[in-house]
Amino acid sequence: FFFQAEDGIRDSVASRGLGDVYKRQVSTQSTWGFKRQMKAEEKGEMALDKVIDKLESSKEKDGYTFLDHLTALFEKILTNPKEYTLDKFEELSYITKLSRFQPKRPLLDSEVRALAVNISEKQKHICKAFNELKQSVTANPFQTLGAVPDIMTEARMFQWAGVGFDMEEWYLIHKVVKNLAIQTKCTKIRFWGKLLCSKKDLYVIEMKANADENYDLIAGEELRGEGINSYIYWVSSDLLGEWVKLPDLKGEHIAGAKKIKKTLTGDLEENVDSYPFFEAKESFLIRAQIARISASTIIVPKGVYKESEANARDIEPADEAAVPGYTELKSPENWAHLNAAVLNSGRTKHILPPGTANAEEEMDKLTQAEPLVARLRGINEDEKFGSYASAWQMRVYGDEQQYALAPPKTGTAPYSVIAFRPYKWPGAITVYQSGMWQSLYIGNGVAQGGDSFQPVGPAEIMQDPEDCTEQEEPNPKTALEPIESDTDEEKKEDKGEEEEKQQEILLYFEPMNLQ
Repeated sequence: FFFQAEDGIRDSVASRGLGDVYKRQVSTQSTWGFKRQMKAEEKGEMALDKVIDKLESSKEKDGYTFLDHLTALFEKILTNPKEYTLDKFEELSYITKLSRFQPKRPLLDSEVRALAVNISEKQKHICKAFNELKQSVTANPFQTLGAVPDIMTEARMFQWAGVGFDMEEWYLIHKVVKNLAIQTKCTKIRFWGKLLCSKKDLYVIEMKANADENYDLIAGEELRGEGINSYIYWVSSDLLGEWVKLPDLKGEHIAGAKKIKKTLTGDLEENVDSYPFFEAKESFLIRAQIARISASTIIVPKGVYKESEANARDIEPADEAAVPGYTELKSPENWAHLNAAVLNSGRTKHILPPGTANAEEEMDKLTQAEPLVARLRGINEDEKFGSYASAWQMRVYGDEQQYALAPPKTGTAPYSVIAFRPYKWPGAITVYQSGMWQSLYIGNGVAQGGDSFQPVGPAEIMQDPEDCTEQEEPNPKTALEPIESDTDEEKKEDKGEEEEKQQEILLYFEPMNLQ
């Protein structure tokens, strides 16, 4: 499109033509925003190549320009000008746009494999970690593993009770637990649960602790593999990320954790801001809460374990393990705690400091002050929680109808799931189905009930009010001076002024009345 202004009057008059105006401007630009580079022989004309550059500068993501659209549109008009009239211009433009769509052909196998290069960083991380897990398992196909549970079967039991994760996440947990068992060569391992923290959640894996030669012995504390240090715990905020082993505990860590209620952040190196003061990093607080939860919530059917003859504080598998029947397991009397109870000192047994004189007498005093609890204590013996009738809630999920077992097994069994939940630790659960049982914890790691010292901060200090303006005393102590009345002359002057004002008003409205 070309626009040219006609030459106007060039003399010094009030009105001038557009052409003369254009010639007097230093940098010229039309109303529509097209830049015009004027030459002496071209009077405001835009060269054709400039127009083409403008049309080609407007393009879509696939490179289709405005010029391409106009070219295709004019080709159709010139091909059949009688059919494509002016009133069909918009419709023809719309049809031309739609005609650009072409379905993409299916990708070849080689092209699909090449797409792996363009996946996101998160997918790369997952693929790399999963391949490492696969290589680790494949490299040791005949390696004897410890007691690795069937996590996928356990996941279905937890899903019956309405807790757990989706099956994809459970599958990743299964692979991670198996890989960690291969790397550490442990004798027993299981998925403990998940701690819901304020900054990042933590997955927790529990592993049976064995005696370690490089372990630094702590005088006056329970050693690794005993009491509160019976298990080793690994945590990670990402299943396919790095797993960190939590430190071993001292009695003072659990004793301090019992005195506070603190929401976990998930940062192992975070300082614990609480009262009373917790003298360790959050990694020790997390480890202490895990030990408290495990001692209170992990239960097994009675008859599976027995107390050791050598040491009543230890347990061992029963010679003839007899798991109670389905009906009996619905009663708390047939369930027992697996882990030893934690004393007020933060340990599972009384330990005297090194070099204590009269050790027997001091031990008797400690035992009398806080007697030891039976190792395999029944959960029906737990102190009732708050206003509840007991410390545990029992519920059955699913059909309780008895069905015949598949051969070679004999007898009948239901497919329903029995679930026990403690009131003190929300998020803990133990499920039982068809001879299998397992415990899981998914919560914030804070016990319900009990005392909690959470002082309220002082109220905000208010600003001083503005000083009020002092007023005169309404009832003065001394009488005010009487006001003198007007004299006769002053009264006459006031009366004369009023008459003059009234006369002015009458004179003002008099013309209006005449009309």
